[in-house]
Amino acid sequence: MNSFVKSVKVFFPVFLLSISLSACALWGKRSTPQDAGIIYGPGFALSLMAPQGWYIDEQTGKRHGLLAVILPENQTWNTAKTRIYSSVAFFDSVMNTPAAVLQKDTTYFHSAGSDVSISPIDTLMDANGRVSFSYEVTGMPQEPYKIITYIPENKVMILLGMGAASKDLYRKTLPQYQQVVLSYTFFTQRTKFLSPKQFNGD
Repeated sequence: MNSFVKSVKVFFPVFLLSISLSACALWGKRSTPQDAGIIYGPGFALSLMAPQGWYIDEQTGKRHGLLAVILPENQTWNTAKTRIYSSVAFFDSVMNTPAAVLQKDTTYFHSAGSDVSISPIDTLMDANGRVSFSYEVTGMPQEPYKIITYIPENKVMILLGMGAASKDLYRKTLPQYQQVVLSYTFFTQRTKFLSPKQFNGD
């Protein structure tokens, strides 16, 4: 069992097929290697921080149906050998529990090929009694080594994943992934735009 996963007391999701992100956006811009952003969409707002030497690439995230992509400095989605990313799954009348999201993701991963293996790493509970789950996924064609942590909120599941081209890179990137997971803050289930006067505190 990976000692990193034991230290993570939060939870995220992986269902990549039913993500609805047309109204999602990111506040913040690429400025320094220690990049941060507020990500918001229909029914949620959260923040993430990139580790030192990494940056948040909001445009790539949108193109790939993700909330945000975090990449090593001077790398792109196409050139990076390791990537960290987040996405969201919305609970509905059919997919209305964390277990349903996990089952749908498991089906999706197994459909990628007979060599795919999905292994639960740990089940954790935070100080508020929220249960979280981390999974390792190996054998996917484009990212042979993955870790995914599922965090259930009231109406959505937030996922943080990391994919690597090799086992060695996967292990080396776990500390950076841990930093991103620990930076996660969920602000609200409801978002709205304020008028300029309200926004400026007038």
